[in-house]
Amino acid sequence: MLQLILFRAVQGRPAAGGLMLLSQTIIADLVAPRERGRYQGYIGSVFATSSIAGPVMGGVFVDQLVLALGVPDQTCRWARVAPARHLAAARPAGAGPKPAVTASTMAGAGLIMSAQLVAACWC
Repeated sequence: MLQLILFRAVQGRPAAGGLMLLSQTIIADLVAPRERGRYQGYIGSVFATSSIAGPVMGGVFVDQLVLALGVPDQTCRWARVAPARHLAAARPAGAGPKPAVTASTMAGAGLIMSAQLVAACWC
């Protein structure tokens, strides 16, 4: 996690400063001095709006994506585990050790999958 934070800081540091500086330089070069304030105001308002709305929209998208992908993923996992519960009853006597798939195993698998989904939704 520390590595992700550090790389994000390194990535964002020149980008944010460089983009703002570049936009101000272009405005200073292309726009007459009398109208520069108005265009700088436009750039400032877009920056303020995107600084607030960007993280909020990103959080909403990620939250919806976790629910949209997490629930079907957990359902598919449960569907793969559920049929194995009947293997223990189908084995003939003396066919070796019974598989350890019991009701408690299924409950444990369901608990683990539920915990994964809850953890993914809360993060």
